[in-house]
Amino acid sequence: EAIAKSLVFYVNFGNEPALETKLEEYVYAKMSTELLDLYDIDIDDAAFVRSVYNAELNRFKKGIYGALRDSDPQEYTRQELQLLVSLTAQRASHLKRSLEHVRATSRRTSIVVLDNIDQRPSEFQDRVFLIAQALADSWPATVFVSLRFGLDGFEIVLVVKGEGSAEAVGAEMLDEGAGHFVPVF
Repeated sequence: EAIAKSLVFYVNFGNEPALETKLEEYVYAKMSTELLDLYDIDIDDAAFVRSVYNAELNRFKKGIYGALRDSDPQEYTRQELQLLVSLTAQRASHLKRSLEHVRATSRRTSIVVLDNIDQRPSEFQDRVFLIAQALADSWPATVFVSLRFGLDGFEIVLVVKGEGSAEAVGAEMLDEGAGHFVPVF
């Protein structure tokens, strides 16, 4: 039930990205695409953007450009648009704010699954772990990082919780109700 009410983002590192550069941008772009494709949430929709940045728009209205609202509405609108453009141009920050907005308005949490990083070099894996930690530390998300080892199919799932703690479990599954791990052998 909790997963059905969540936004689940799946990033498969099995074959993409081909290059190790800009991994963070790749993860955020993948999440933005899935948000639109799977959940029909367009973080660049004008009405959505205005909702996400409602507090900033209210401060703007009271700020130095506020007087233009009546005296020069076109200039006011142009300046307001520039504010929104600058806020949405910071893609990672905008995605984070969008997910916070969705969580606040529709009570939908985010789950990020970073899969198949074991198929990549250790430096690549280290960078993905840092991304997972950053997402868990400051984003409204629970992050799962899965690895597979050996011929017996042994699997390790790292669950990086919102407080940033990580627990490694072998062939186990998260018990949604208690927040503990339950073996599934």
